[in-house]
Amino acid sequence: MDYLTASKGYQHAMSLMQSGKQFVNLDPAIQLSYNAWETAPQIGGLHIIADIPALVIIFLITVLVYRGIKESRNASNAMVVVKLAIILLVIAVGVFYIDVSNWNPFAPHGVPGILKGVSAVFFAYIGFDAISTTAEECKDPQRDLPRGMMWSIIICTILYVAIALVLTGMVKSSSLDIGDPLAFVFEQKNLKVLSGVIAVSAVIAMASVLLVFQMGQPRIWMSMSRDGLLPKAFSRIHPTYKSPSFATVVTGFVVAVPSLFMNLTIVTDLCSIGTLFAFVLVCAGVLVLQNKPGVQYGKFRTPYVNSKYIIPVLFIVGIIFQLTYNSESSSNFILNKPVLNTPTHLITSLSSQEIKKVKMATLQTADSISTNIASLDLEASLSEMAPDKYQTFIDHLDIDHDKKYERGLSLFRHKVPLWIFFISCMVICYFCFTKNLSLIPVLGLVCCLYMMSELGVSNWIGFGLWLVIGLLVYFSYGYHKSKLNT
Repeated sequence: MDYLTASKGYQHAMSLMQSGKQFVNLDPAIQLSYNAWETAPQIGGLHIIADIPALVIIFLITVLVYRGIKESRNASNAMVVVKLAIILLVIAVGVFYIDVSNWNPFAPHGVPGILKGVSAVFFAYIGFDAISTTAEECKDPQRDLPRGMMWSIIICTILYVAIALVLTGMVKSSSLDIGDPLAFVFEQKNLKVLSGVIAVSAVIAMASVLLVFQMGQPRIWMSMSRDGLLPKAFSRIHPTYKSPSFATVVTGFVVAVPSLFMNLTIVTDLCSIGTLFAFVLVCAGVLVLQNKPGVQYGKFRTPYVNSKYIIPVLFIVGIIFQLTYNSESSSNFILNKPVLNTPTHLITSLSSQEIKKVKMATLQTADSISTNIASLDLEASLSEMAPDKYQTFIDHLDIDHDKKYERGLSLFRHKVPLWIFFISCMVICYFCFTKNLSLIPVLGLVCCLYMMSELGVSNWIGFGLWLVIGLLVYFSYGYHKSKLNT
């Protein structure tokens, strides 16, 4: 359990219990966070909560990467074999428990929902780009690296789609909003042994992602150091293990500290948005170099298809489709129309006096099943109301309007990433029309920008802070030391 998860879970639990919900009726994850906060040792009022197992795993991975590429490769191969075996087992067993009625509707949140889900788990695709960082340690990198990247993407995509179809066929997709959906689904089907095996394999899967990341990042810093962008210590090679020793240790610290105190979802989302931004730069770089004279090209080149008319037409068609078939949501987005808060969000924002007011109002409704204020589960009562009745009920409550609705700047800030995406698309359309840009990197650029926009404003703020730190390092050291300037 990490500090942030325990702290937020405790506050969430206290608000819900204050509103009448019994502890046993809380979500198991919230119960775990509450217990972790309550039982944690304290120093001067500060709760000491840290994810020690995560620290141990990162330490072992750092030691493994430090010892060299051969050991890391063998460990990675072993973990990949375990992951593939578990995935194939899940598909083979789960296909017999599929209920096709669970696929109706097939995509309840539409294409935007699918893309938002892809954005949230994009960190799982990091491995294929990290392959390029091992070019110096490959026998034939020009032949093997492109093949490895493309085949890894194809295989991962097929397996992820198959897993998604099996899981959503076994249970309703709405019940999969949990940390360990694979283990949960098989536990629901009374396959507890298989559920336990999957839970253990999930740890191995996350460890393999960390291994690839910690193997690739030091080599990136090593290359930057050789170019003068980072201090020479980052390009230091261990005399025995032939690995970038200093960069590997620094990477271990950079990964270990957030894992101790930060929620895993936050870490993975930041990882995803950083990776997507790197892909944006790669696609932009391909577009910049496409017509530049004197550029040396390798064996592999991106096929050229003129996007002069294709991209602007697709953009206009997308706008027309959105305004026609999603006119209400588009209008709400553009006009920044206030959004009604959910019962859980409402309750967790109320004071004790306001909770009493809402409870009294709830008892007076015809839908209330409780007869006294002490036994009323406010969150459950509000959640059971029909949407139109819930809105009418909330509108008549004598509480602060800002607690009823999210509006103004508080609401608009969540839309900033999408506005950035929209403006970026307009700029891209202009350059496609005037510069005859290549279609494939443009499509890659647009897709990456869209997935970045779906990761939420908090991830953009975190990414922005890391970007500022990187720019400070560059302009304070790298800009003056870079070999490109000498």
